[in-house]
Amino acid sequence: MSWLAEARPSAVPYGDLRLATALAMFCRVEGHYQEARAWLAAALARHPRAPVLLRGAAAADAAMLAMLLCDYSAAAEYASTARAAYRAIGDRRAEARVEMILGAVARERAQYEASAAHLDKAAGIYVECGDELGEARAVQLRGFTAWLAGDFDRAELRLRACRRWFERLGDAEAAASALMNLGAVALYRGDTDRATSLLDAALERYAALGFPEGVGWAHNLRGLVELRTGRADRAEEHLALSLATHRKVGDRWRTASVLEALAEVHRRDDPTRAAQLLADAGRIRDEIGAPIPACERPDTEATAAALRAALGDGTPLPARALIPPV
Repeated sequence: MSWLAEARPSAVPYGDLRLATALAMFCRVEGHYQEARAWLAAALARHPRAPVLLRGAAAADAAMLAMLLCDYSAAAEYASTARAAYRAIGDRRAEARVEMILGAVARERAQYEASAAHLDKAAGIYVECGDELGEARAVQLRGFTAWLAGDFDRAELRLRACRRWFERLGDAEAAASALMNLGAVALYRGDTDRATSLLDAALERYAALGFPEGVGWAHNLRGLVELRTGRADRAEEHLALSLATHRKVGDRWRTASVLEALAEVHRRDDPTRAAQLLADAGRIRDEIGAPIPACERPDTEATAAALRAALGDGTPLPARALIPPV
């Protein structure tokens, strides 16, 4: 990459931009978000007059990676650049991909109606293009947004449909994600046995694929299942693995949620530590501009209320002050 960046333009025209774009999806799957984003940002800055299609593709990948790194303003800016480029050349399928990225940005910001609108638009474009796999992926993300918003009936309807799609189309990663999302729906509906079965299957598939993002998510949700069934030790094991994975790839949105779950794990045995964990999560949320997801809010509010009760007026102020308002 460094050689291409320093090479004469006539040697390999836009070589660093082409290579960074070609590597972006590999880096996403392998969890190398920060490095890949840095390559794209530098190459885009070096080549403001690169062909429209190339700049559009690079900006779309930069938007995806910025979103995964929870830099939502940058993700939206890159996505707007990519969408304008694709509209200029009439590439509707690529435009739909950008709409999905914008839907993901809105989802993590808890702007669920805006997320749904972007994802529905993407699905519609894919239908126009006859792209069945793209449509299935947009429907799955729509289900993802729905369960985070607490709309579990809508989520399950979409996720069941796209799971059948992915199995038939042979998309292993997306099929694993459908299992994970259905596991989340079962969890929040209180069906812990079904959630365990679905999430274990998703975790096995993600591990076989070597997909860190999916492994981290599945451990996160498995930890919540164990919390619901009163097995705090097992919950901590899953959540610790999830936390390590999300920190490694740079996903601060998920890191905050895992810290909040760990606060519940330690609420009884070490309330001061639990309060610190909640405060750490709150600071991350303030920094990235992402509130607690709607489906997670009741549990986090219950943890915070219990800690306020446990750390009463006789508790030293620093420990009490660690509990953020929810």
